[in-house]
Amino acid sequence: SGIINIVLKKNELFGFNGQVNGSLSQAFYPKENAGIECGYRNSKWTVFGSYNYDHYRGMNGIEITRNFYKNNGELESAYQQNSRADLFMDANSGKISVDFAPTKKHTFGIVSNLMYSSRRLERTNHTRISDSDLNYLSGSETTTEQKNPLQNASYNFSYLFKIDSLGKELSVNVDYANFKNDLVQNYSTTYLDQYYNNFGSPYILKTAFPLNVDVKSAKMDYVHPIGDKIRVELGVKSSFVKTDNYSKFWQVVNNEDSLLLNRTNHFIYNENVNAGYLNYNQSVSKSVDIQIGLRCEQTIAKGEQLTTNTSFTRNYV
Repeated sequence: SGIINIVLKKNELFGFNGQVNGSLSQAFYPKENAGIECGYRNSKWTVFGSYNYDHYRGMNGIEITRNFYKNNGELESAYQQNSRADLFMDANSGKISVDFAPTKKHTFGIVSNLMYSSRRLERTNHTRISDSDLNYLSGSETTTEQKNPLQNASYNFSYLFKIDSLGKELSVNVDYANFKNDLVQNYSTTYLDQYYNNFGSPYILKTAFPLNVDVKSAKMDYVHPIGDKIRVELGVKSSFVKTDNYSKFWQVVNNEDSLLLNRTNHFIYNENVNAGYLNYNQSVSKSVDIQIGLRCEQTIAKGEQLTTNTSFTRNYV
């Protein structure tokens, strides 16, 4: 896990600006999207905000027929499966950024990105088994219910110090991001005899896969030009990542949830990476550049398997 720094081109216009957008598309079901962006900029402040909403509903169907033959080529049995899935999704996302430049040499920035989406899946599967004369023998019906709320949030603080007009710069970035996924899936299968009556106990399985990822990082970079042809860059960075992954399974018997310990798993992983670099760039001619770099990185990791009460640690350069 990590944070990707994407540099966007800033709007150079002073004053207020904004736009509103929307779209509508039609397939089996309609899909809607709407958003708004607005900003303000003067000689010292740049403020930007945006919000987007997406609504989606989709459907897909599958029909499968499998025929099984004897060695002499005669039909022995047939297997038919019909499946339909309906998907529902609502997503909300927003961004807020503020830059403040009290002087031409100093710039402070804050950026926040937020996203929340709710996804739901409903699937029904019918299975039919027939004999060689395509007479119905038995079958099953399986329903699947899936809920998958996603929540992402990231925050960045930045500082840029333009030391002089020759290109010397010092920059600092501090980031925090959190990713959450609370996936829940429930399955229920009933079995049918040749008279379409239920027989045996239905098989009901419940699952949950909560995932939480925390990412914290800080870095500092310094650029030092020497004349017009030499450029020296150096920097340090430290990041901390914690991943909490829990997979839980229950089988429902007589209306009671029974935890399946042989399938349930809870794993926590912590990683700390500390790095430093030094780069030397020199322009020898219009077509030849020389670059020499040195990078050192230390990784400290710990994994904990809470289900089996085991763990491991790693510390290497």
